[in-house]
Amino acid sequence: MNKTPFLLIILWLIGLNTHAQNGAKATQWEFLLGYENTRLLDRQNSPLVYVAHSAVIGTDFLRIKPQSVWGLSFSSAIGKSQAKRFGQRSVEFEDPYDIYGKHETYTVLGNPGLSYVQASLGYYYQRKVAIGTQGFLLGCQLENEFFMSGIGLDTWFFNNLSLSPIVSTAFELSDGSRIPVSLSFPLVSYIVREPFGKDPSIPLNNYIEANIETGASFATLNKFQKIDFTIGYRRNWTSKWDIGLDYTFYWYQYNEPYELNSYSNRVTIVLSKIN
Repeated sequence: MNKTPFLLIILWLIGLNTHAQNGAKATQWEFLLGYENTRLLDRQNSPLVYVAHSAVIGTDFLRIKPQSVWGLSFSSAIGKSQAKRFGQRSVEFEDPYDIYGKHETYTVLGNPGLSYVQASLGYYYQRKVAIGTQGFLLGCQLENEFFMSGIGLDTWFFNNLSLSPIVSTAFELSDGSRIPVSLSFPLVSYIVREPFGKDPSIPLNNYIEANIETGASFATLNKFQKIDFTIGYRRNWTSKWDIGLDYTFYWYQYNEPYELNSYSNRVTIVLSKIN
């Protein structure tokens, strides 16, 4: 796998951050807690639409300067995934008859308990620009997202490492509260998708490497599409703490070799502390 393009991108982002170290600084922490509803269709594994209900936790760290902002973000959603039309399904297995003519039957439940996990880790850098009287932040984001779920009785996974332009702003209200808005979409991504065959006989060192090597590829906007849109509300709680609510709509699509579609609606309570 040729990792050179992404290594160059990481070095470029580090260079941007190093260049922006002069001047007055402020730091901000954000803590998120909420709920997410996800719909998933992967025709490579199943013709059924799966629905996941998940709890969300996350945190953001921002370094704010007069003309720029950089930050690190982490979030995770953990919940239960089931087929939309059929709910939780089960399969019965029968042991072979023993020498006494007896056998046992046992039932296996599909996707019991916690069967959906999503995690993302990102770094972003933005510069402040003004369009008329409204201020905006324009920049780029490098983010890795990992998804794992149960489809039928199989374990499904999908991973994307994406470089995305990101734009954000905040609309000030008359009472001092704010409505932050942000939008991002990837230009280039490195995709790891579960191979259709799942064949461990591929002549590589081990089963995991065989899956990653055969299911990985670079994808530009014409192959992998993703939209991440967030709108929220913030108001001062104390002199150093803000409290608010965010709504995030997330959608992605990848159709090689078979259709993969997913979208999520997420609502989170947000606590922000500025130092």
